[in-house]
Amino acid sequence: MNTSTSTMEKDLYKKSSSNEVIPAVVAWLDNNVGLELSRILSKHGIPVIALAVDVKNYRCKTRFVQRIVAVPSGDKGLLQALDELSHSLPGGAVFCPTTDALAFIASKNRVRLEQTYRMAIANEDTLEMLGDKAQVSKLVKKVGISLPQTWTVSAVEEIQPLIDACTLPLIVKPSVRTDAWWTTIREKAFRIDTRAELENALQKCVGLAPSIIVQEWIEGDDSNMFFYHSYIGRDRQCLAELVGQKLRQWPRRTGVGASSVQVDVPKLNQISRKLLDSTDFHGFCEIEYKRREGTDDYYFIEANVGRPSLHAALAESCGIEMQHTMYCDCTDMPLPEANEVKYSRAKSVVWRFELQAVARAWLDNELTLYGWFKSLAGRSRSLDLHLDDPAVVWAGFLQPAFEFSFKKMMSVIRGVSSSSGKTR
Repeated sequence: MNTSTSTMEKDLYKKSSSNEVIPAVVAWLDNNVGLELSRILSKHGIPVIALAVDVKNYRCKTRFVQRIVAVPSGDKGLLQALDELSHSLPGGAVFCPTTDALAFIASKNRVRLEQTYRMAIANEDTLEMLGDKAQVSKLVKKVGISLPQTWTVSAVEEIQPLIDACTLPLIVKPSVRTDAWWTTIREKAFRIDTRAELENALQKCVGLAPSIIVQEWIEGDDSNMFFYHSYIGRDRQCLAELVGQKLRQWPRRTGVGASSVQVDVPKLNQISRKLLDSTDFHGFCEIEYKRREGTDDYYFIEANVGRPSLHAALAESCGIEMQHTMYCDCTDMPLPEANEVKYSRAKSVVWRFELQAVARAWLDNELTLYGWFKSLAGRSRSLDLHLDDPAVVWAGFLQPAFEFSFKKMMSVIRGVSSSSGKTR
């Protein structure tokens, strides 16, 4: 584990101990959320120390962090890494997790970590209730929010009764996205269209999470996906919020947001606040909904709690300093005045996902280039591609493109050379 400290960093810690500037510790830097969060906080003058599982990842080339600490053991090594880092943080720091698992670990070990770190994370029970898709369904029904017909499976012997009872098509996903789920399935969810597919999927998935969720498919394409993104302060008041609509997802139908736009849907603000007010929630929360095609009915899909989401960039694009609000709330600094939507219909893009989603839609004759350009017109912000972070642009986008083009060119040259030899 790399824990060396430079002269600049020592000066940083000296400042933090005198309450001038408290650094932020972001985990993990080697994902899109961590990279964007580091950029946002750094641009507000906040020193950023980042933890990363893979320090060779292109995101770790960013110029917006002052130090990177390698944690090769990932989630299992988080507590040790934070303990070792705490020795060089006499003034403390704000800990910023970027995954559900990290938020849960931090909340569970709150007493241990809060000796050094300030955190905007709800208590363990609340996180578990909202973050576990099996548990949150009961709460959603209780507060009167529409929910797709849902079944849960936690043992092999429960598979056949479910197959006999359910109606196709369906979505299959874990109650909690564990490391085992990501390692084996590598998708957040997937659609099922036949009973044979369902049986095969459940046989493969049971045991990868506390339970497997099987949920009614709500008719509608990716643009029928909406989300409520907010930050709830320590006093349990909503300090910043917005509603967004996904333009495209990757993978399509069941993936993560590739591009999104801010929209006004007061109904989603109201029901989302009602859900959060029914709990002792504090921190970041994103609640996803899907609108049934041809109706104004919104169905709860899932809640991502305790950390920023891929839509952090959309808040910034709209003029809401949501991430900075979190930092100021944790450090008792005056809250930013920019906590409401300033730029209506602003957009955000994750280019690595967007280009794949657009290519697939274009090949399927579902999107034209003009339609794509029109959909992204106006104010927008990228989550992953920033021209003011040139090393990331080169390592993550340009270099792979050049290498791919070079390999293709050499393949063509070898093919031509081989054909010429045969002709002679």
